[in-house]
Amino acid sequence: SESDRNKFIELSACDPSRVRIVKNGVDEVALDQGVRRNGSSRSVVFWGNLDFPPNWTAINYFYESIFKPFLSGQNIDFYIVGRGGRSHLVNMTEDPRVKLVGFKENLFEFLIDKGVMVNPMIEGSGLKNKVLEAFAIGLPVVSTSLGTEAIQATPNKALIVADDPKKFADAVLELLSNEAKALEITNAAQHFVKDQHNWSGIGSDFMSVVSEVFGDTSAIQHPVSEMVMSEP
Repeated sequence: SESDRNKFIELSACDPSRVRIVKNGVDEVALDQGVRRNGSSRSVVFWGNLDFPPNWTAINYFYESIFKPFLSGQNIDFYIVGRGGRSHLVNMTEDPRVKLVGFKENLFEFLIDKGVMVNPMIEGSGLKNKVLEAFAIGLPVVSTSLGTEAIQATPNKALIVADDPKKFADAVLELLSNEAKALEITNAAQHFVKDQHNWSGIGSDFMSVVSEVFGDTSAIQHPVSEMVMSEP
């Protein structure tokens, strides 16, 4: 993100002109599944490495400040997907509405019938690939502003951004009950991710930076492009 770039420059005293941002991309498998489906369950979902502190603090914040007070009585299930984290999420393991499902080998298949992706980040920085993945597969996203700091999608068009817990919950409820609104959001999100975060475009951006540094890259362009496009 731009804030990461600025912090790097501050700490390293590096010439700002020598620090570039190259965007990350979304898995082509996700794009292949990018169709909004009717009949989504009344559910919210979060996924990621659950031993990564910004992820489990986000989940705890969502559960304590948003889910319990505003959503738990609305017949909504909260799915948490990823490795680890159980020692950090112990306060919610006995809630029958919270489903700690662990790691899923085929994540996108598991997400196919979920209602809304929540991204309630309250610490950390950088681009959240989980948001790009949700955009690609057709899951509407509700996020805090911190969770989208490196994603230049238009708030309230490609996703809903809410930092107030009640407004966050209201956005989730609207997307779960208003299919037309959910479709409007997901269509804009899919267009955004295909236009801004496809690997072919990102590979070209990366190679232009390599060219500036090393000059003629004709001898290495193919393997480097292949690496960039195949290892999201």
